[in-house]
Amino acid sequence: MVDKHEDFGETSRKINRRFILGNGKEANEETQQVCAKMHILIENGKHTNFCYVKFFRGKMFDPQGIDATKIGLAEFKRVKENIFNLYFNYLKTKNGESLIRAEREYIHV
Repeated sequence: MVDKHEDFGETSRKINRRFILGNGKEANEETQQVCAKMHILIENGKHTNFCYVKFFRGKMFDPQGIDATKIGLAEFKRVKENIFNLYFNYLKTKNGESLIRAEREYIHV
Protein backbone atom coordinates (compact mmCIF):
# COMPACT_ATOMS: atom_id res chain seq x y z
CA MET A 1 0.00 0.00 0.00
CA VAL A 2 1.23 3.43 -0.88
CA ASP A 3 0.77 5.97 1.90
CA LYS A 4 -0.10 9.43 0.71
CA HIS A 5 -0.89 11.70 3.63
CA GLU A 6 -2.70 14.97 3.41
CA ASP A 7 -2.97 17.40 6.26
CA PHE A 8 -6.42 18.88 6.71
CA GLY A 9 -5.60 21.38 9.44
CA GLU A 10 -6.61 20.81 13.03
CA THR A 11 -8.57 17.60 12.51
CA SER A 12 -6.75 14.30 12.53
CA ARG A 13 -7.36 13.21 8.97
CA LYS A 14 -5.16 11.29 6.52
CA ILE A 15 -5.76 9.70 3.15
CA ASN A 16 -3.86 6.59 2.14
CA ARG A 17 -4.09 5.53 -1.49
CA ARG A 18 -3.64 2.19 -3.22
CA PHE A 19 -3.20 2.02 -6.99
CA ILE A 20 -3.58 -1.38 -8.69
CA LEU A 21 -2.23 -2.07 -12.18
CA GLY A 22 -3.70 -4.47 -14.73
CA ASN A 23 -1.26 -7.18 -13.67
CA GLY A 24 -2.45 -7.02 -10.04
CA LYS A 25 0.66 -5.25 -8.76
CA GLU A 26 0.55 -2.02 -6.81
CA ALA A 27 1.85 1.24 -8.23
CA ASN A 28 3.34 4.18 -6.35
CA GLU A 29 1.18 6.74 -8.11
CA GLU A 30 -1.86 6.99 -10.33
CA THR A 31 -1.05 6.51 -14.00
CA GLN A 32 -3.10 5.64 -17.05
CA GLN A 33 -2.25 1.95 -16.46
CA VAL A 34 -4.04 1.85 -13.09
CA CYS A 35 -7.19 -0.30 -13.25
CA ALA A 36 -8.38 0.00 -9.65
CA LYS A 37 -7.72 2.32 -6.75
CA MET A 38 -8.71 2.66 -3.13
CA HIS A 39 -8.67 5.80 -1.02
CA ILE A 40 -8.57 5.06 2.69
CA LEU A 41 -9.72 8.00 4.78
CA ILE A 42 -8.45 7.88 8.34
CA GLU A 43 -10.25 10.44 10.46
CA ASN A 44 -9.97 10.46 14.24
CA GLY A 45 -8.97 6.78 14.21
CA LYS A 46 -11.89 5.68 11.99
CA HIS A 47 -11.17 4.13 8.56
CA THR A 48 -13.46 4.68 5.57
CA ASN A 49 -12.63 3.02 2.24
CA PHE A 50 -13.56 4.53 -1.12
CA CYS A 51 -13.05 1.98 -3.90
CA TYR A 52 -12.90 2.64 -7.64
CA VAL A 53 -12.67 0.33 -10.66
CA LYS A 54 -12.20 1.28 -14.32
CA PHE A 55 -15.17 0.75 -16.63
CA PHE A 56 -15.28 0.73 -20.42
CA ARG A 57 -18.44 0.48 -22.51
CA GLY A 58 -20.59 -0.15 -19.44
CA LYS A 59 -18.54 -3.10 -18.15
CA MET A 60 -15.58 -3.46 -15.85
CA PHE A 61 -12.40 -2.92 -17.79
CA ASP A 62 -10.62 -6.18 -18.64
CA PRO A 63 -6.89 -5.57 -19.13
CA GLN A 64 -6.61 -9.07 -20.63
CA GLY A 65 -9.54 -8.61 -23.01
CA ILE A 66 -10.02 -7.40 -26.54
CA ASP A 67 -10.19 -3.75 -25.48
CA ALA A 68 -6.98 -3.83 -23.41
CA THR A 69 -5.38 -1.16 -25.58
CA LYS A 70 -8.21 1.25 -24.81
CA ILE A 71 -7.27 1.62 -21.14
CA GLY A 72 -6.95 5.38 -21.59
CA LEU A 73 -10.63 5.61 -22.53
CA ALA A 74 -11.83 3.71 -19.46
CA GLU A 75 -13.24 5.72 -16.57
CA PHE A 76 -13.30 5.08 -12.84
CA LYS A 77 -16.58 4.36 -11.07
CA ARG A 78 -17.04 3.98 -7.35
CA VAL A 79 -17.87 0.44 -6.22
CA LYS A 80 -18.43 -1.39 -2.94
CA GLU A 81 -15.39 -2.88 -1.23
CA ASN A 82 -16.43 -6.50 -1.91
CA ILE A 83 -16.62 -5.73 -5.64
CA PHE A 84 -13.21 -4.06 -5.50
CA ASN A 85 -11.79 -7.19 -3.80
CA LEU A 86 -13.26 -9.50 -6.46
CA TYR A 87 -11.86 -7.31 -9.25
CA PHE A 88 -8.48 -7.10 -7.50
CA ASN A 89 -8.47 -10.89 -7.23
CA TYR A 90 -9.12 -11.10 -10.97
CA LEU A 91 -6.23 -8.76 -11.71
CA LYS A 92 -3.88 -10.85 -9.53
CA THR A 93 -4.97 -14.34 -10.63
CA LYS A 94 -6.42 -13.78 -14.13
CA ASN A 95 -9.29 -16.06 -13.03
CA GLY A 96 -12.22 -14.93 -15.17
CA GLU A 97 -14.71 -16.18 -12.60
CA SER A 98 -13.67 -13.36 -10.25
CA LEU A 99 -14.36 -10.77 -12.95
CA ILE A 100 -17.78 -12.29 -13.68
CA ARG A 101 -18.65 -12.34 -9.97
CA ALA A 102 -17.52 -8.71 -9.59
CA GLU A 103 -19.67 -7.64 -12.54
CA ARG A 104 -22.69 -9.54 -11.22
CA GLU A 105 -22.27 -8.05 -7.77
CA TYR A 106 -22.12 -4.60 -9.34
CA ILE A 107 -25.45 -5.06 -11.10
CA HIS A 108 -26.95 -7.05 -8.17
CA VAL A 109 -27.64 -10.29 -10.07
